Amino acid sequence: MKVFKLADSYGNDLSEKLFSAGKHYGVMSSNHESIKNDVCRILESYGFQCDDEYTVADGRIDCIGFRSGSSKPFLGIEVHVQGDLDTDLKKLLNSPFLSNRIIITPDRPLIDRMSKSMPDIFWCPPPGEDDHSFEDYVRNLPGAATRSMYWHQAKRMVRILEANGKAAEFEESLRRYDPNVDVGLAEEIIYRFATAGQGSFKDSERYKDTNEYKLLSSLGIAQGLKVYLFDMEWGDMVKYSYETAEVPMITGTGKMKGDPLAYAENKEIIRAVVARYIENIKINIGGKIAGYSGIFSEAALTGTSGQFRPYRNDSFSVYALPNWRPPVEVARLTALVASPFLSKKLWEFGKKLSATGLGVKVSDDLILAPYKPIAKIFGFSGSSGEKEEEIGEYLAWWTLYRGGKRDEDIGQHCDILGIPLEDVIKCIDKTSSMGITSRYIDGTNLTAQNRFLSSNGGHKIGGVSNIAVFRPEEFEAYCSKKMAESLTNIFGPL
Repeated sequence: MKVFKLADSYGNDLSEKLFSAGKHYGVMSSNHESIKNDVCRILESYGFQCDDEYTVADGRIDCIGFRSGSSKPFLGIEVHVQGDLDTDLKKLLNSPFLSNRIIITPDRPLIDRMSKSMPDIFWCPPPGEDDHSFEDYVRNLPGAATRSMYWHQAKRMVRILEANGKAAEFEESLRRYDPNVDVGLAEEIIYRFATAGQGSFKDSERYKDTNEYKLLSSLGIAQGLKVYLFDMEWGDMVKYSYETAEVPMITGTGKMKGDPLAYAENKEIIRAVVARYIENIKINIGGKIAGYSGIFSEAALTGTSGQFRPYRNDSFSVYALPNWRPPVEVARLTALVASPFLSKKLWEFGKKLSATGLGVKVSDDLILAPYKPIAKIFGFSGSSGEKEEEIGEYLAWWTLYRGGKRDEDIGQHCDILGIPLEDVIKCIDKTSSMGITSRYIDGTNLTAQNRFLSSNGGHKIGGVSNIAVFRPEEFEAYCSKKMAESLTNIFGPL
């Protein structure tokens, strides 16, 4: 058996490190699902497509292999750990469309005995660091990609990079594994699939057909990419398990088979590749997003949470829980871009991100972007501080508008947005002097005041706000005018 000597980018021998960091890969697992997973990843590593639990007349074959671009399976694999061997044989032998048949079992005496009596089936132990017979068989299949090291060795090399904080060397490790790999395409795949999250995006299937995607999938990296946005949003608050990634008392990803743990294993590498991809684009486009100021870029990215649509309304989705509250600066930017006056400009910004490669077009009406690393790497974070007074003026009128039109609690909004209640009351005094609204009503007098207003012809939408609106159309028009003026002071002409 050929022994591959591995070295890092500095020429240091990795053999002992590989053994120490990944010795668990050298133990042949008797776990049926674990063996199936390794088998599928190895097939993908060599450019084949793999499906598990493939239905045939006699049951379901554990793993089925397809050649690239073909929908006809040619390879069938049964993992026999326990149970009736005849059942496993029947599924393979009664499937005439298979040209290659394999049974994987940890029972070495069975392998020795059956290899002689049934040579048309390849019998081998589970793939592991101490036995490459299965992988050697795959390497010799027609159409198999060339690899300079075994799959388990590549997996362990990636683990070492992750454990030692050398995620930036990941691209070079890919080249060592596959000299023909297009590292730029591999980076693009990681970025685009990570940005799209749990959904798909246009041309995603085309990317999946590439050697680079199959390589990333074989190393377990592609499987975890859908969790990236969750990690980007919550960071170290996220707890990963086999089926979910969740933040205590807030939310979770829902059930996903193995993907959260796949992300947890590779998150430093994925984060580093996403950051490098953004940095390269920043260099290519001259360090800024043409046509947009830093403050608008920060508001557009953070206020939308990187989600761009051709239409927006005045919905406000920032929420607070007993044990968690959004940062004030995030809440302020979210309220800022909730204005319908910015709808068209935000969509144009999203399309510009897509054109530069920073945004991923998920559908005709949705573009996604990993807003936190983009804002940080481009230096947009904190830009809104340049217009703090103007933003405060907008938020005061916005809070009054929400209170009068949507019956939302003015005091609570002031608390979440970090603006003085007195600033909103000044706006209310103005609308009250015009006869559009009542004066500010504190909570203790609200119920009685509403009864009085109702009996005297006053108009109130709902029952929780701190003002009564007498002339709704004039109220909405005047607040909209004041908000539009504030937005112009913040961003310039819209």
